[in-house]
Amino acid sequence: LYPIDLIKVRYQVYDKTGNAYTSLSQAFRTIVKEEGLSGLYQGLIPSTIASALSWGGYFYFYENSKKRKLQALSEASGGGPAKLETQDHLLSGIEAGSVMVFITNPFW
Repeated sequence: LYPIDLIKVRYQVYDKTGNAYTSLSQAFRTIVKEEGLSGLYQGLIPSTIASALSWGGYFYFYENSKKRKLQALSEASGGGPAKLETQDHLLSGIEAGSVMVFITNPFW
């Protein structure tokens, strides 16, 4: 997927400079010819690190939110077993996503 994403970004950049590629295959061939096969994967490492940190943070906050909701439900039912409903999972996802957007917005 990454080489296609790189070509998409190059299309967006080169379209504004006037040196646009004429086709996907021509863009692919030009990048490989001028930069080598590794040119198709430029930026892969920073992108992978950023994605891993972003998703890791998302799941951390998601699980933390679910744990807090489960604890509150358990206390409300007198300490008995509690089960999260669909809306609890949805709200936990919204909370985690909102926190991660706030944290990663300047960078990602």
